[in-house]
Amino acid sequence: KADLSKKMMHEGLVSESYPILAELSAKGVDLDNDLLLVQAMETLGMEGIPEMLQTMVERYPQDSRFLGDYGKRLVWGGDAKKGLEFLERLGDDIYKDMDWTLAYLEARNKPDYSELAFVKKYTEDEIQDLSRFLDK
Repeated sequence: KADLSKKMMHEGLVSESYPILAELSAKGVDLDNDLLLVQAMETLGMEGIPEMLQTMVERYPQDSRFLGDYGKRLVWGGDAKKGLEFLERLGDDIYKDMDWTLAYLEARNKPDYSELAFVKKYTEDEIQDLSRFLDK
């Protein structure tokens, strides 16, 4: 089944291979299968990817692909502190993927994106002038 699901994924039969990949992952530990499972979930736009990545990080605590993807998703999901913990475990592997690097920098620097939006503050006189203009 493992060889069949890999062949199906490489041929673009993602939705057909997903149930096989999920079954194989539930039955045992196979790094290649689990990488394909997460890839299939992403391709199909499925929910539950962060939870699956958490399982994979527990299953493969030294695998940079799972650590980086999980850490990135945590940071971009709003949990910068927890995401940073996973991204820091990557060491120099952080530079292998631009998304991991950006997520790491974002978690480290904690940027305030509200400063990117320009919000004009109107005086009371300006509001009254605008209101009179719109009433005409």
